[in-house]
Amino acid sequence: MKDFLRKVSLFVDLDDAQLDRLAGMLKEERHPAYKLIFREGDGVDAFYLVREGMVTVFRDVPGKPQQVLARLEEGGFFGEMGLLNDKARRYASARTAAPTVLLRMEKPDLIKILAGNPVLELKFRA
Repeated sequence: MKDFLRKVSLFVDLDDAQLDRLAGMLKEERHPAYKLIFREGDGVDAFYLVREGMVTVFRDVPGKPQQVLARLEEGGFFGEMGLLNDKARRYASARTAAPTVLLRMEKPDLIKILAGNPVLELKFRA
């Protein structure tokens, strides 16, 4: 898992001990193709990394075609927007585009990791 995390742009500055701590907080989820992970407007409770497969992040705009914001593959991440704001809602929806393995980190765990790493916190706030 540490080798995978090293490839994720958010985590390139973490040392081995920090990567081990991070890995211990991630929960693996396996999803079939076209599974909705979260919907625009939902509360923000977790952050996701794509371990395998593909995820599409999109917005539904009334009267217009679906607006695709991103297609994420291995090493991609999503769901980070609003994690540091208690009243935030999801800005977009996310759905798997293929059978997908995600690594999920709950908001309280992420806050613990960020508390010990100001550089990483800045990346999340950017």
